[in-house]
Amino acid sequence: MHRKRRCQRSSSMRTIISSFVLLLLLYWLQGCFSPQTKTILPAEKAEWVYVTPNGRWILFQEARHMLKLLDPVTNQEILISNSGIAVWLDDGLLEGERTGTLGQEYFIVNLEPVTVVNLTRPPGDSSDLPRHIQEADSVYAFLTGEESYTLLLLRRGPSGKVTEGYYVSGARDLDTLLAGVLYKVRPPSGPDCPWREAAPSPDGRYYFINGEDMRIYSQQGELLNSISNDALVCYGWAWDSSGVYVQEQRGGMFVPRQVGPLQLLLAEP
Repeated sequence: MHRKRRCQRSSSMRTIISSFVLLLLLYWLQGCFSPQTKTILPAEKAEWVYVTPNGRWILFQEARHMLKLLDPVTNQEILISNSGIAVWLDDGLLEGERTGTLGQEYFIVNLEPVTVVNLTRPPGDSSDLPRHIQEADSVYAFLTGEESYTLLLLRRGPSGKVTEGYYVSGARDLDTLLAGVLYKVRPPSGPDCPWREAAPSPDGRYYFINGEDMRIYSQQGELLNSISNDALVCYGWAWDSSGVYVQEQRGGMFVPRQVGPLQLLLAEP
């Protein structure tokens, strides 16, 4: 009888110890595999976020109005405009748009250093437009309506930065209007985060795979960090390969939109 009780106590003790060890193991595993992130912008500043394709600059709207540019190197926030949006153009430029008293207005943001150049409508009438096109150092054209284009005619200073320029709305028949003129189109907005394909880091040391989970691997295939991809938006690699910009976004047609902070999923936790 006593032996039976001792066996029962011993069995109970082994069960308690096993459960304790299991809890410690689960706690350790959770710590090992919990995503390691760095908050770049809090949720209240990340309602609208745009990361330049090279991962170097981050645009955001504060209080849903003021357009600001964040330098993630210094954490400096630079006011760009009291309203509007901006997207990557090229050659270190952002193209911005806002609604003004006369309708849609355009501006250019030079990067490194950051300067804002407001564009105006060209002086004169339509007969003067060919001259303005020929005098421009850079010409951009992008579709803004059914067979209707907006032109940006930019002048540059000795440093190559844009110093002034014009915008032309409602341009048509580009083949005739821009005959013999080298012009560029606005590239697709935002970086490309391929689905279930390896996306190498700028320095080639890592790659991420955007699938059911967002996972970062070393070039040798070692899993370094991961985070659930449920409602996750990917903005691509940071310029210095330190991680991948991600943000949780929820909501839809019948559910209010909710966003989380803009985070950097670290390549080296």
